Amino acid sequence: MKRRDVLTAAALAGAGGLALARAMPSVSAMPAHPPAAVARFMAEVPGWGLPATGSGPLRVVEFFDYHCPYCRAMDPYLPAFWHANPDIRWLFAEYPILAPDSAVASRLALAAARQGRYLPAHHWLMRRHGRYTADMVGPLALAIGADPARLRRDMADPAIGVLLDRLQFAGERLALQGTPAMVTADGVIEGFLPPAGLTALAQALRSGARVRRS
Repeated sequence: MKRRDVLTAAALAGAGGLALARAMPSVSAMPAHPPAAVARFMAEVPGWGLPATGSGPLRVVEFFDYHCPYCRAMDPYLPAFWHANPDIRWLFAEYPILAPDSAVASRLALAAARQGRYLPAHHWLMRRHGRYTADMVGPLALAIGADPARLRRDMADPAIGVLLDRLQFAGERLALQGTPAMVTADGVIEGFLPPAGLTALAQALRSGARVRRS
């Protein structure tokens, strides 16, 4: 989702899931992104310590914002995709660009990662609505089985801010137009991917092809 589209998408979401689904692209074509920047990013990102799931040789880096309704809509489909595609390693690039409190959600998630609870925190935050605040530490810790005192302490760690700044710079260098954006060795796909689109992405990764709009 682009920054300027956040209010429109929020209105669509308020009108009902069907309206939002109809507004989503089925499979986004790969727009023009700097090839050198993509190659450099994919070479560097394994050393950044991003949360990830899967251990296969193929990599997808998802840039997302917890306020993005398209990211929220895609999130429920991802666990089945990961299970069906163990050769794909999915890395999570926190990209809080849509609202100031998006960064609070990202800090909560990255703090939870230090207790080995990133995925439960990620899915919990994706299901929340309204503003993200530090008051969510208690409910989040209870929901995911984490230590709330450590969550609060880790949220304030400057190292998390450094990582968020690095991801912000990477997104700008990649010329990302919004969220979600899936970066692969073959390029960038921007926009919501339904299950069929995710399957096409997996097939394209294995063949080295690019996913195109159907």
